[in-house]
Order: sequence, then structure tokens, then C-alpha cells
Amino acid sequence: MLFSSRLFLMLVSLAGAIFSTSLYAAASGATIRESRRLLTQDYAMFRASQVSNITYALDVSIDPESDIFQGQVSIRFDYTGNNQAPLTLDFDQGEILSFSVNGQDAQYEYDKWFITFGSEQLVAGSNHLVIDYRRPYTTDGDGLHKFIDPENGEIYLYTNFEPYNANRFFPLFDQPNLKAPFTLTAHVPANWEVISNQRETSHTLNGDSQTWTFPPTPPISSYLYSFHAGPFKVWEDRSGHIALRLFARTSLADYVDVEEWFTPTKQFLPFFQTYFDVPYPLNKYDQIIVPDFNPGAMENLGAVTFNEAYLNRGEKTIREKSRLAYVIAHEMAHMWFGDLVTMNWWNDLWLNESFATYMGYLALDSASDFENAWDIFYSRDKSRAYVADARVTTHPIALEAANTADAVANFDLITYQKGSSVLKQLPYFIGEENFRRGVSQYLKEHSFANARLDDFVASLETASGIDLTRWQQEWLQASGANTITTDFSCQDNKVTSLRLIQSVPATSTADKVLRSQRTRLGLYRYVDGTMVLGQALPVTYDGVVTWVPEVIGQPCPDMVFPNLDDHAYLVINFDPVSLQTLQEHINHFSSTTTRLMLWESLWSGVRDARQSLDDFLGFAFDNIGDENDANVVRQVSGNIASAYNYYSAFGDHADKLVSIQAFVWQALENAEPGSEIQKIWYDNFIARAHTRDALDYITALLAGTESIESIVIDQDKRWDIIVALNHHLHGDYAALLDAETMRDTSDLGVNSSLAARASRPDPVIKEAFIDEMLADPLRYKLASMRFITRNLYPNNQLPLMENVADKVIAAIPVLNESADEGFVDEFMVILPATCTPESVSRLDQLARTLNDYPALITRSVLVTLQEDRRCVSLKSLVSNAP
Repeated sequence: MLFSSRLFLMLVSLAGAIFSTSLYAAASGATIRESRRLLTQDYAMFRASQVSNITYALDVSIDPESDIFQGQVSIRFDYTGNNQAPLTLDFDQGEILSFSVNGQDAQYEYDKWFITFGSEQLVAGSNHLVIDYRRPYTTDGDGLHKFIDPENGEIYLYTNFEPYNANRFFPLFDQPNLKAPFTLTAHVPANWEVISNQRETSHTLNGDSQTWTFPPTPPISSYLYSFHAGPFKVWEDRSGHIALRLFARTSLADYVDVEEWFTPTKQFLPFFQTYFDVPYPLNKYDQIIVPDFNPGAMENLGAVTFNEAYLNRGEKTIREKSRLAYVIAHEMAHMWFGDLVTMNWWNDLWLNESFATYMGYLALDSASDFENAWDIFYSRDKSRAYVADARVTTHPIALEAANTADAVANFDLITYQKGSSVLKQLPYFIGEENFRRGVSQYLKEHSFANARLDDFVASLETASGIDLTRWQQEWLQASGANTITTDFSCQDNKVTSLRLIQSVPATSTADKVLRSQRTRLGLYRYVDGTMVLGQALPVTYDGVVTWVPEVIGQPCPDMVFPNLDDHAYLVINFDPVSLQTLQEHINHFSSTTTRLMLWESLWSGVRDARQSLDDFLGFAFDNIGDENDANVVRQVSGNIASAYNYYSAFGDHADKLVSIQAFVWQALENAEPGSEIQKIWYDNFIARAHTRDALDYITALLAGTESIESIVIDQDKRWDIIVALNHHLHGDYAALLDAETMRDTSDLGVNSSLAARASRPDPVIKEAFIDEMLADPLRYKLASMRFITRNLYPNNQLPLMENVADKVIAAIPVLNESADEGFVDEFMVILPATCTPESVSRLDQLARTLNDYPALITRSVLVTLQEDRRCVSLKSLVSNAP
């Protein structure tokens, strides 16, 4: 990934893990830095006591024909005079050409992860380092990534540094609490654009090259610095005094709908400036769409990078458009919460990501043209938080990160989805304006500096006058979700008692904490064909039992709904009367939010093995056809798809698979042409098509001899069909794949071709992919590897995993010692889980061997084991289960 062979990286990494390269004796009381490709919290805090007042001036030269770039970095900093410990600079897998301290050639050592030099070469106060270096580009989407466009040979570079990858670009103090200004000079080909955090002050043509100069940034954390270069297509606009630019590679320019980017950008910039009461800190705002990107987007100050997945080579659905608008808002919120004020260390990662997720949806709801933003949040984010919180790997939102490897593992559903769900309830608890003023005060007090959780909570307490100590302990420092069980009784059609019982899951690994939270209680009655909300009242859950005396004497309800409008974070366990009402009248609730939550409650019953897949499908088939809200249909359509995947994993359930395919096809036929619901069922049908007739039909769609009104078979849809045909070895699947690969020479075409080959039920092909990845991890760039692993073992091909189970498990300790985190994360996707007792036993034995493994590996194994157990449990509840 870093040099011409990832195998070389593995050998270097293994050597570094075995041998300590430090020749400098640490002073008494100093924190000793181990020779490892990570940064520990302990060492970072110690180094922060050594240095301060840092500035960087970077001069980088790009030769597009080379696999290596070269640069010089000038670093000025103040050094603590009474500190006798050696100092280190982070720099991963490069080469040092020269190294000077205060104008003199200096002694140093370099172990391929960091540079160490003695304190005797420094002076108390101001010091100046100058380092000439060179380094290979990366191909894994982090550091300085190089991409060669297969369509036209154009070269594009971009950086991605979170959490600890700026040192894969140049030597520096790569930790969030050592903020600094960065100045840039870049020498690139004459036809290239260069984008960084600030707008360039000049770019001068020198024959076939250009020199771009950039002024100092404000003080920012190293992971937020950015450098992007290449022959980008550029679009420009303005939002007041702020210049807006959008960049994409030229081969994708025709697919960029500029207004889909600039319209929400111009809506959200004034919204955030008003909400925070803090101006945006720069005079320009760039958005760069880049290939091979690992995350969805990244909040580099003033130069946000986006995954090319947000471009479509056909018409976007409304959901896809709203998703793009939300991501734009999420990253923009980071300009204040994360960039302007940054966490002191990765323990408070949630302060960045939970807040940006919540604020992204608040902006979507308050300032955009899209409707039902909080329903989208519930169906896409909050429902996934509940799933994550029920896993054995659940953890507190505020989680200790001992090192940067732990930080990588913490970019998960708890940090983003649960954290934002908990933040969403906080304005209802302390008051929306109190929340806004507290956030504003926090940003003003810590601008261009670092802060901790206690700083954030203190600002909210000051604004609201409410002590949040208990809230912080219950919601941020304890894991798991509480269940609320409704219980009421009536006499003469009047309520005589109503209580809400709070509990913790008996078998969960989550903390056994009964929380306090404020929401609204809804009492519904079925009247004249509709569910009428008879009474809605605020309620605060606290302790085991919460009595609600206010409803005594009210008409006896047909349903008690304990989280009206979704203000609380809880799992609902309905009483028998309410559950019966749900099952009889789910389509009679006027609130789409309520219907979403009721459907989610039913599906969670399946996941918890309290309800069979058969029962859920029967209910879904009977009821979802009357639903007219696209968010609800999308959620239930996804549940039906999950049910299909489970039946595929069970084996011997062809009748169930055919019935699902038939239902989805009928739902597609019944959908209004051109509607969002039609598009939802179309995508589901293509993925569920597996019988000869269905596969013949989608083959005809590909050929154009069949058509569906309002559905255009664009290039992306063509690949969906090609993958499905290869997955089932149907018709001329191989010839069709070859023809499509020649037809679409784009990067997405190359990756989709790999996905189609990987999906074939051929054990030889599958094992060959695994052997290639293990023998030469650089054979496929990380973005391509992602297409392979996610298509290699679909649920109907799980038995084929038995052929490689031993090989995959045996590779884990080797990869743990030698491979980078991105490669390991992708490889763990193919852990051998086959929905059998034997598979569960195998994974259980593997889990028992991982005591000393990093979180990235242990969490993958534990989640896979838990899901495999779930699959076996659900299999036992299915009628005629083998």
C-alpha cells in the first residue's frame, strides 16, 4: 500500500514491532515511545508538555510520472527547557534526505514510523527544524492518495488524514491537541488545480509546471489539513461574501448536478452562522469529490472531500438527494464543531461526530427543501443505533481511546448514530434555546483551541441552569438501551391505572443502568377507521416504575405509545392490548413517524427472536401495500430484503424465496410510475430476482427488449443487473460481463466487474481472490477490495465459505502483525459464518483466542459470532426449517 509492494510494508512493520530502534535514553519520568505504527494517548499528552506554539511551512513537489513525491517541511516550535527527554516527529514509511535543527545538521534516528532526536540539540524556547524528505503515494485512500483514471489516464491526488495519517504526507507532530498554522507551496503540472484549506495567494506558470502558494491557515489540528491536486473540473458560486467551489475529475463532470451541491451549501452556511452565532472562519468553502475515498466525506477546514458514491450516472432518488444534502450539512457543521473547536484527544470523538450528525439533520429539517428529515434520521440512523447497542460490542458513547488504532475502531454506530440520538433528546430535556445558547458559548470560549467533554457540558449547564452530571453519567458514560414496557388497566371504559416499567436486557453485555429521560406519552383510540391521538402528555421516565396518574379517568386507550414524536432513546415493549392494535391498525396512524417506529418495533422482535420471520413477512405482505410514505416503504422493503437474506442463509427454503420475489415484483407493478416508491421496489426486485423467469426478465431489461415505465436502465442499473446474472450464473452471464467491462471503462466499471466475478458461486474463483489478497495485499487497491469482499459470499453461497474457513482464520494473526488497519477491516468481512451450529462453535473458539488483539479485530469477530448465533436462532423458528 505504501511502497511498490505491500509485502515489503508487512516485513518492515513486523520488524518494527519486534525491535526497538530508540538509541536515546528517556529521561526519568518521561513517557517512552514504543516503535509501533500508532500514537498512544499517554505519549501524545507527554509530547504536548514538551512542545507548543507550532507553525508548519510545507513545500512539496509533484512529478506525475513518479510513484514518489518529494518535499521540505519547516517546523518552528517552542520547547520546554527543563525537559531532557528525546523528541519525536511522526512520519510513516518515508525517507529522510536531510534533517537540521536550528540551522545545524542534526543527529536523529528513523524507524519508519517516527523520527527521534535528542533534547541536547534543542534550546529552551524557540526552535526551528528543516526536513527534506520523500515518500511513496498511498493507494488505500489515506495519507496522500494517488489515483490514475482508467478512462483517460489523468492523475489525481488527495489527502485524508483522520485520525493519524497526516504523517503519511510529511513529518509533523500528528495529534489533535497540537494545533498549528500550515503554509503551503506546491509545484505541480501546468494544467492542474491545487486545493488546500486556504485559497491560494498565487499560482505561477513555469513552462510545464506551476507553483502554487497558500497563506497560513488558522491554527488547526493536523488531521484537518488538506492538499488536493489534479486536472479537476471546477464550478464556482457564492454564499454572501463566501466563495464556493466544487471540484470533480473531468471524466465524471457530466454526472455532476451542480445545483444539488450548491443549493444546500447556500442554505446551510447562513443557517449555521445564525444558529451558532459564530461566523464561518474563512472566506471560501470548497467541496472536492474524490475517488477511492474510504469515508463518506471528510471535514477538512474549508476543503471538504466527498466520496464519488454521491454521484449517480442516472437519476437520483429523492432519498439519495436528501442524503447528499445531509452529508453536506454534516461536514459543514464540523467547520465549527470539530474544526474551530477540536477535541483534545480521540476519547471525545463523539463530540465531533455525534454533534455533526445531529446538526446535519437539524439543518436538513430547518433550512433545506427536503421534508421529513427526522423520519429519515430515525429510519437510517437511530434504528441502526438500537441494533449496535444490542450487540456484545456495545460501549459508552464517550469511550477511552488508548491509541490511534482504538480511535479508528471507534468510528462506529455508537459514536455516530447513538451519540446523535442522545443529543437529539437533549434540547427537549433542557430546552431548545438553552441548548443553542450553550453550544454557541462553547464555540466562542474555545475557538481555534481544544476542549473536552466537561467543557461542553459546562457550557450547557451555564445556559440552562440544569445540572447535567447525572445525564452525562447515564447517557455518555454507560452503554446499552433501556426497555420501556407499557401496562395499564381500565374499568367501565375509563383508565384506572397506567405505569411504565423500565428495565435493562437481562442477557446483554450493556451496563445495567436505569436512566432518566423526558419524552411524551400518547394514548390512541380507534375511531371511525383511524387511530386518534386522544391525549398527549409529557412524561419523565425515572427508575423502575413511572406512574402516570394524569390519565386516570380518561377514555380507555386502544394503544399506549410511550415515545410520541421520538424524543427518547428506548426500546418499546408493548402491552398485549397495544400490540394487538398495532397488528390490526398499523396503517391507520396518521403520523409517519409513529408508523416508522411501530414497524421498527416489529422488526426488532424478529431480530430478538421474539417473532418468527414467517409471521413478520405475513404481516408485511398484508399491510405494506397500503402505505404511501416512501420512508416507511423503504424501511419495510429493507426488512423484507433482510428476511430474504436470512432464508437464503438457512437453505432449503426455495418456496419462501419465491414468495418474497413474487411479492416484491407485484409491489413494483403496483407502484405509481416515476414515484419514489417505484424506485424502492425496483431496486429490491433486481436484488431478489433469482428464478429463471425473473432473471430472463432482467436480462431483457438490460437488452432493452423489456421496459418498466419511468425506470431508465442507466449505467449503474446495468451493473446491478450484470452482478445479479453472474451471481446466479444465468444465461450468457460471462459474455455479458465481458461486454459491459469493455463498455464501461470507468473506475466504477472496473470495480463493478470485480464484484460480478466475485459473486459467482465458483469456489475456485473465490479462493483465488482470497489467495491474491493474502499473497500481495497491493494487488487490489482498498476501494476495489471493498467491492470484492462484499460480493464474495452472498447468503445463498455461505456453504462455500467452508472451503476457505481455515485459511481465513489462520490469516488473522498474520494480518494483525503486518497489515494496515484498512486492509484488516476489509478482510474481516469474509470471516467464515455459515449459519450453522458448527460455524458458531468455530467463531466462538476464535473469539477465545483474541484477548490481546486490537479492537478492530475483536469487535469484528464478536459481532460476526453474535450475528451467526442470531441466524441459527431464527432458523429454528422458521416453519419446515432443515
